[in-house]
Amino acid sequence: MKILFLGQPDNLEPWFRDVVTAVGEEHQVILWQADTPFGPQIDDIQVVVDQGGGMATRAMVDAGVAAGVKLWQVLGTGLDHVDVPYILERGLALANTPGPFSSVALAEHALFF
Repeated sequence: MKILFLGQPDNLEPWFRDVVTAVGEEHQVILWQADTPFGPQIDDIQVVVDQGGGMATRAMVDAGVAAGVKLWQVLGTGLDHVDVPYILERGLALANTPGPFSSVALAEHALFF
């Protein structure tokens, strides 16, 4: 499987490396190049990992649908930076993985109660 990682250039690590490590050698993770046309980068991609959820435009989502992307995975706490209705309208599965982002907030929230 090929995975395209839409990374934030100023905040790429350790997130990109963590995804590559988690995926392992069984699948290929490709880092999105913002200065290169998006169309060729999405060819043969099955999953997009969107770091923070704010990287994708509607044109990128449309290109993903046209290329056969099956899952748009947001690496972040919530989906408030994502055009959820549009992605779902286009037939893409959408998920987020808060991971370590939410553990501290959850603990703080519990203490405040």
